[in-house]
Amino acid sequence: MLKNLLLKTIPYILSVIGGITLFLISLDKVRNPNVSGLIDNIAASLLSIPLVFLLYDYTNYRISRQVNRSLASNISDKVNSVILNIVVFLRHSLGLKVNVHLETFNKLQDWSVKKISERLKITRSEMNNLRAYRYEIDEIIYRASKGSVLTSEQEQILSSLSREILHLMTEHNFHRDKTIVAKHVKNIILRIIEWQDSSATMSAGLEKDMPEESADGI
Repeated sequence: MLKNLLLKTIPYILSVIGGITLFLISLDKVRNPNVSGLIDNIAASLLSIPLVFLLYDYTNYRISRQVNRSLASNISDKVNSVILNIVVFLRHSLGLKVNVHLETFNKLQDWSVKKISERLKITRSEMNNLRAYRYEIDEIIYRASKGSVLTSEQEQILSSLSREILHLMTEHNFHRDKTIVAKHVKNIILRIIEWQDSSATMSAGLEKDMPEESADGI
């Protein structure tokens, strides 16, 4: 970062030095007022260039920061929304009949693949919804990459979550091996928990938005 900063300031420094040098030359060496005036104008331009660009960089920085904040807030809402939808999908497909909060949801990571396989029932409409959720996740990753809103770890978790959903849909629709499908469901649960752990700020609103439908407990 220091190297980049130095490289960016070199043109400004040279411009200021050039402006001061020309101004001093016009004072001591140039007797013709027309030439002196021309040199003074050039010197003033050289001295004003750094100020103009610094003001431009600062304005651009403030605008970019505000845009990134808005984008981060929007991305956060979208991620929480799609995560909540996947939680609802998991609760329905696993036949859970309790109010789902983060604490109770986290207990699902202790479920064995065999238990998940025995409880798992996915309807066609739920599968269609899951396909839409995966599309939303991919869209979030694409948009977030433009503004560097997500960390590399967060992008990796969301990418892994999208991939697990794709594998689950492929297995459920074509091969129909319930054990393998259950493995992908367990991996989806683990990715959601990883997201909570790695994205405390973005997932801060997740707990209060957890669905509270009463429906045999965990």
